[in-house]
Amino acid sequence: MAITPLIMSILFLFYGCAENTFIPPPLYTLKFGTDETLDIITWNIENFPKSNSLTVDYLSQLIIELDADIIALQEIGSDTYFNNLVETLDGWNGERTSGAYGLAYIYKSELEILDIYEIDELNKYEFARTPYMLAVNWENEIVYIINNHYKCCGDGVINYSNTSDEEYRRLQSIQMTKTYLDTFYTHQSVVVLGDMNDELNDSESNNVFSKFIDDEYYEFTDYDIAIGSSSYWSFPNWPSHLDHILITNELFDNHDTTYTVLAENFFSSWAEYENIISDHRPIGIRLKKEE
Repeated sequence: MAITPLIMSILFLFYGCAENTFIPPPLYTLKFGTDETLDIITWNIENFPKSNSLTVDYLSQLIIELDADIIALQEIGSDTYFNNLVETLDGWNGERTSGAYGLAYIYKSELEILDIYEIDELNKYEFARTPYMLAVNWENEIVYIINNHYKCCGDGVINYSNTSDEEYRRLQSIQMTKTYLDTFYTHQSVVVLGDMNDELNDSESNNVFSKFIDDEYYEFTDYDIAIGSSSYWSFPNWPSHLDHILITNELFDNHDTTYTVLAENFFSSWAEYENIISDHRPIGIRLKKEE
């Protein structure tokens, strides 16, 4: 299958939106990160590696060209291929959880990473996968990043009488996460992200994210993407927007922008991207220094 060569001059499209008013995305070079910002991407790399060494080769080039500081990954299925990926990335390090479809981080080695660990307090059935924490010292401030992959599927309705109901499990995961943050991370800079497998714009009665949406101390920075054009949603096959980024109020003034990366434009078609990389698009947040 022919694939467009990966070259520096390829242009990327990103998403921009304000107050639910559609703005045609500007053209950006492939580079996502900047020297002045902390650039974080969440990316479900479906069944990594979908095409073994081919996936590793192309993903490593994508990561280098994007130039984000930290990439939170979901569905990492192979220690061997993950280690191979990290080894191809000069100036980067990587860590992952054990087991199939695990969580992982890839990050620039120049960063001052303070800790990476699974959150034992949230090792619950409802989560499907134990959330994965990374703490980084950025601009003399600790930023805590929590990588998630919630239970998939369901019928869109929360069934409170069935503890195995997919929506109910996601609701419990969200509520436990909020309780955890409210208890241990008040007045801390926290980014909660990942494939959360549910939509921000569901009706209030079936919205698993309501407790965060209704709390003025938290913000989903991708909310405008969720209520905007489906062309920029993270999971085009449905289509739906399932990958989210939540920040605490300590980071409100640092939030520069949040983009959907149309990563399929790196290839000749969506089908080629999906066959080699993933059925999800990456979502990226850019944090700026306080003025």
